[in-house]
Amino acid sequence: MGMHGGMRSMINAPDEKPKITWHLLKRVLHYAKPYRCRIITILLLILTQTGLMLLTPLIIRDLLDRTIPSGNVQRLMLLAVVLLLLPERKMPSAARLSVLSPAWFRLWLY
Repeated sequence: MGMHGGMRSMINAPDEKPKITWHLLKRVLHYAKPYRCRIITILLLILTQTGLMLLTPLIIRDLLDRTIPSGNVQRLMLLAVVLLLLPERKMPSAARLSVLSPAWFRLWLY
């Protein structure tokens, strides 16, 4: 009786897209101001990780199209080492940091 429709009213509610206004954006940015350095750092880490992940297919293409057919062993070894040093795709760098030292990562994040 006190719910006035409860979950059923939420299910039947029309899909309304929230309007993002300049005033709302300024309010959100104001709340994020103390975390500005952390937000910029995380965004830079994401861009760096994405760029490094895009290098892997380019290196493999070079290995298959140029290095192996030409028989260049030195270049083969160099590209193999670079592939080993590139971060793995399964775990982003920020998550890898949290696994290696969860206490440090939690302190830095919060």
